[in-house]
Amino acid sequence: MNALLESGCRLLRVSSVYETEPVGVREQSWFLNAVLAIRTGATPEELYKRIKTIEARLGRSQPPERWGPREIDIDVLLWGERHLETEQLTIPHRSLAERNFVLIPLAEIAPERKHPLLNRTIRQLCAQSPDRAIVRFAYPSTALARLRSEKDGPEDELRSTPDGAISSKTCGL
Repeated sequence: MNALLESGCRLLRVSSVYETEPVGVREQSWFLNAVLAIRTGATPEELYKRIKTIEARLGRSQPPERWGPREIDIDVLLWGERHLETEQLTIPHRSLAERNFVLIPLAEIAPERKHPLLNRTIRQLCAQSPDRAIVRFAYPSTALARLRSEKDGPEDELRSTPDGAISSKTCGL
């Protein structure tokens, strides 16, 4: 999270951290997942490049197999109402509506945000999710508590639905 802030992003909201069983490759450690809402002056492509640099700096290497263990995985989930498809980046994220490890923390910080293609709220997608993987609350966001304590203004800005990107961070246990 600090690396994103150092790259010029402004933190708006942070979900709690959730522990989730692995998808695909089951014989690996469980993951920790959280969702951040940020505001940035970067384009989606520029943010994607920053994210890849951050992942490499934090030790991310391509897993030998899809869904294999990894140190860090940061995804851009939403970008306002925008729909974007490039070779490297798809917004909204392709699997957003099918993965509880994304939907649950996202619903915590943006339950009424609408998926721009499915025209349903994150709360609705979460309730209708076909995913049966276990997602357990791990701990509340200390970053949000710190942000609130450092902020001198009203807390309603932290509760508003952001216009910026929402990213998911996944770290192996």
